[in-house]
Amino acid sequence: MLNRLQKQLPYIKEDFTRSFYNKVDETTFEHKLSHTCRISDFKESAYGDDLNKLYFQNHKDRSFDKIGEDYESLYHIANSLLLSQRFEEAGKAYIRVAEFAFSNKIDFWIVINRLDEAAECFLMINNCLAFHCSMRAANIYLKNGCTEKGIEHCVRWGYKFASKFGNHRAAEAFYNKADKIRHEHKLSHNCVITQFKKSDYGDDVNELHDDIEKSDCHHAQM
Repeated sequence: MLNRLQKQLPYIKEDFTRSFYNKVDETTFEHKLSHTCRISDFKESAYGDDLNKLYFQNHKDRSFDKIGEDYESLYHIANSLLLSQRFEEAGKAYIRVAEFAFSNKIDFWIVINRLDEAAECFLMINNCLAFHCSMRAANIYLKNGCTEKGIEHCVRWGYKFASKFGNHRAAEAFYNKADKIRHEHKLSHNCVITQFKKSDYGDDVNELHDDIEKSDCHHAQM
C-alpha cells in the first residue's frame, strides 16, 4: 500500500494546475506577448475582448485550486500517519479525505481510492471499520452507475478478507452482495471481472484496481 501513495495525487493535480495556466495566459495578454511562449492550450479567440469572462474563469479556477490545496493537505496528513504506522489514526484520516472529496464533488473514483486506503489501514489492526469503508466504496460505484465495477470491487474485497485475513464472514457478505447485484441486473458471472494476465501486473493487484477505476465511468457525476 505504501508504494501507491505517490500514484494517487497526479490525477487530481492535473485539474488544479489549470489555474496557473490561466494566470500565464492573462499575463501574456496584458503584456501583448506572442502566443508562442505559452505552454497552455488557451486561445485568445475564446475570450476575445471579454476580459470579464477571463476574470470569472480565473476566479472559478482559484476557488477550485483552494479545494485542491485543502485536499492535498488532508491527504498529506493521512499519508504521514500511515508512514508512521499509526494505522487507526491513518484510517480515520483517509475517511476525512474521502468525505472532503465527496462533499466538494471531486471525481468519485478518488473517494473510492481514499475509502480503500482507509480500509487497508483498518485491516492492519483487524478493525471492523475496514468492512464498512470497503462496502461504502462498493455502494458509491453502484450509485454512479458503474454496476460491473461495483461487483468487481465486492469480489476483490471478499477475496481479500478471506485469503489475507481469514475473515470469512465479511468475505461472504461481499460475495453475497456481488451475487445480488448480478441477479438484479441480470448479469452473468463471466462478464464482471476484467480479463487480465497476472504477469502484466505481477503481485500488484492494486495497480490493476487503479487501471479499472480510471476507465469509462471515471467521469460520472457524484
